[in-house]
Amino acid sequence: MPQLADWYGDALDTPAASELAGEVVVDDIRQRVRQNQLSNADINLLLAIATIMSRGHEYRSDDQKRLAASLSEPRFHSAVFIDEVQDFTEIEVFLMTSMADPQRNAVTVVGDFKQQLYAGTVRELAACFPYAQPSELQAATLEENKRQHPALAEFSARLRSAITAPGTASAPSAQVSRQLEELRVSEQDLACRLADIVADIPNTKSIAVIAPNAELAQQLEAAARPYIESQFRETRFSFDNRDLVKRLYVHFTEPKPTKGLEFDVVIAPYFNRFDLHEPLQAHAAYVTVSRPRERLVLIHT
Repeated sequence: MPQLADWYGDALDTPAASELAGEVVVDDIRQRVRQNQLSNADINLLLAIATIMSRGHEYRSDDQKRLAASLSEPRFHSAVFIDEVQDFTEIEVFLMTSMADPQRNAVTVVGDFKQQLYAGTVRELAACFPYAQPSELQAATLEENKRQHPALAEFSARLRSAITAPGTASAPSAQVSRQLEELRVSEQDLACRLADIVADIPNTKSIAVIAPNAELAQQLEAAARPYIESQFRETRFSFDNRDLVKRLYVHFTEPKPTKGLEFDVVIAPYFNRFDLHEPLQAHAAYVTVSRPRERLVLIHT
């Protein structure tokens, strides 16, 4: 890796580097290289370069004097499966899929680009597989929603459809039912009203209160805590998805840590504050409404 880092620094000193990436970007990377403080993105890029250079090369003891003596093909896995692929960069996906046995090419990636919550992640999935033949890049669409009650699944699908065309999205109106409710509550009454909703939910049900961002979630948890504790239930502001699986608490959080999780009931306060014209916020709104299994309460303030 040190030798590759030196080559990396040398490459950044060429005019082509500034033309491709821009002088400001290249200067930042040069400074990190000089200070031996490479970022995760730099390291991933160097690992990708090492992976490409080592293709087809089996390390031998007489390779000591070769330019890249330490580079050799890794030990492969019989299959590679990547979940939530939309949350990785192209280089990260390339590195992970490069661990699949090239004799089998058994790679499966699963994801939903309408749940992409991070900037700078995968844009073009095919770019992650530079050595794949077109016939090897087979895609399948999973359309059946088995997580949610049918009324919730329909609402999730309608919101997903609404945010498909950037700049034109507006939240669909909820068809009010026991499974799907849409309320308008004043800011000053929100904490008390939220506690009333929680009181109507059996203790055996898992509950997540998902606000548009962590700051709103934390503030609302502090305001609602006395009301909910009076019902002999505990609240928690949870920013770690490992905490969110603990059914004991009424969890207050934002969309990002709920990825891959599901709850019996989701309460979505400040839902009108999601900007559905901004892709990442629209995706966050979609993640929010697709988390509940049995009941979703949308609250506008």
